[in-house]
Amino acid sequence: MSVDQQRQPKESRRCELSGELLPRRKLVVVDHLRPTIADRIRQDYPLLGPDALISRAEADRLRSLNDYRVNLKAELEIRHLHEKLDHLISRQWQRLAEIQELQIELLQERR
Repeated sequence: MSVDQQRQPKESRRCELSGELLPRRKLVVVDHLRPTIADRIRQDYPLLGPDALISRAEADRLRSLNDYRVNLKAELEIRHLHEKLDHLISRQWQRLAEIQELQIELLQERR
């Protein structure tokens, strides 16, 4: 048994991302997280084993990062939709002005 194994209590394990030795209650199995979070972690850290343990703090940080990315993507999509609406409204005003000009011409011809 190595000196490192003798020092760590049986309830302590290493976080596979940071390498930090933590009590088991402060660790979580990656696959027990939301699938989107677990998939993202597996993308960023492809060498993690099937029962990889990470600290709850790391899981919270990664969850927050994922939420940020999702919110940013949604915000960009909303901006894009606003731009589309602005463009459509602008074209609609142009078309209405053209129709109004035609109506004025028709009224002037009748006189």
